[in-house]
Amino acid sequence: MKRWIDYLIIMLVGVVTHGLLLFNDGIYWDGWLLYSRLVKRESLVSWLVEAGRPIEFCFHWVMGHLPGLVFEYKLVAFLSIIISAVLIYKICGQTKLLNRGESLLVAVIFLTFPVFHVGVEMTIIPYLFLYLLYWLAVFLTFKSEESTGPAGYAWRVLSLLIFFVSFSLYSLLVFFFGFILVLVLHVRYYRGYSWRQIVTRFLPGHLDYIIMPFLFWILSQRFFGLSDFYAKASDKLVKFDWVPIKDCFSGFVHYVFYDQWIAAAGNLRALPLFSLLVLLVAYWSYKAYRVTILRWLGIGGRPWYFIIIGAVLFLAGTFPYTAVGAYPRMYSWDTRNAILAGLPIALIVVGLFRLVFSSKLKVLNHLAFMTLVMIISAFILSNINAYLYWQSVWIKNRSIIYNLSQKKMCPAYFCFLDRSKNQAAGGRSWSFLCLEFNIYHCLGKWSTHRFPWTFPGLAG
Repeated sequence: MKRWIDYLIIMLVGVVTHGLLLFNDGIYWDGWLLYSRLVKRESLVSWLVEAGRPIEFCFHWVMGHLPGLVFEYKLVAFLSIIISAVLIYKICGQTKLLNRGESLLVAVIFLTFPVFHVGVEMTIIPYLFLYLLYWLAVFLTFKSEESTGPAGYAWRVLSLLIFFVSFSLYSLLVFFFGFILVLVLHVRYYRGYSWRQIVTRFLPGHLDYIIMPFLFWILSQRFFGLSDFYAKASDKLVKFDWVPIKDCFSGFVHYVFYDQWIAAAGNLRALPLFSLLVLLVAYWSYKAYRVTILRWLGIGGRPWYFIIIGAVLFLAGTFPYTAVGAYPRMYSWDTRNAILAGLPIALIVVGLFRLVFSSKLKVLNHLAFMTLVMIISAFILSNINAYLYWQSVWIKNRSIIYNLSQKKMCPAYFCFLDRSKNQAAGGRSWSFLCLEFNIYHCLGKWSTHRFPWTFPGLAG
């Protein structure tokens, strides 16, 4: 089977899973503030640079000068997701730890696992772009390892520069050391290095990579430190209290390993005919093509390595958030905290399938293939459901804006209680909206801002 078919599969799965993102014209949460400033050509310095985020400032400055402002943001988000999956597929092959079929499977699960639901929010989209840059830097690092002479040094310098920029997504500073682990395993099993050679030869030869996160942190604090306002707020975040960290990590585990799977199974139960059709198509595909590219090879037939690497990456991807008391909740803005969870789960799933469904011929059997197709289909449905949810929220907000814009006499601000189930922000059954008069002329006479506080006593 030709290699381009793998890329076609990733593209098709990406379009089916995230295609609705391109049709989402909504503005949510802090995106209102960003949109207002970009439309009015107001400065973003006080908002972003003083908060220690100069790279995000550059990103929004460039995006603000492009036509079709909202669509351009959604297009960047869509392309960042798809290209990240393609890069992960390429990187899996570069490591020599996975074969072609396993690499494709990891990329597809990464692409579909529905942990990140806020790709529609304009202020969150830079996270996806920075995550894409991170995978581009990883790809170029392996390319530099394969090259010699000036070309190898050029790829290496370029990868370090891109890593430096990508660290503007601060959680990558910890996640990066998971990449170091994969790089060590690559030289251990592909080049045949002993552990002693890794410690005495390989790691000293890659000190530039090891010190890069620390260098970024020092320089960012030196030249783009927080203003007094943000510094006071930041000091309250990181306390490293064991109980909150444990509770937040428990929330992460519950969200990733329980909530998502229950929601995905519910999607299939709600569409029994669709589920039956998926099973029949999966069975026919296996019989017709024998799924020859999905052979269980790589890492010497050690499925536990996948599970262990996935677990280490999961810990590295969650710690930066649990350390500040953050964890994701279903269909909320907090799912931004799970942006790094996709790849670890993909590796764990592949490892478990290799462990459970291994055969003497090391070929994926009917049951394993059909189960994988069902799981991926369920994930796709969860993503589609999330995009439809956010679009419905935007349709409701637009309706509110339009109806209020038709009133001749209105106060400058208007507040109402929203009790529509599953349509309020963050999955709550109620929320407050504050409507501010005459700011977003492109959307009528009204704009929406959510209050940063809630009133539980009124929720009954």
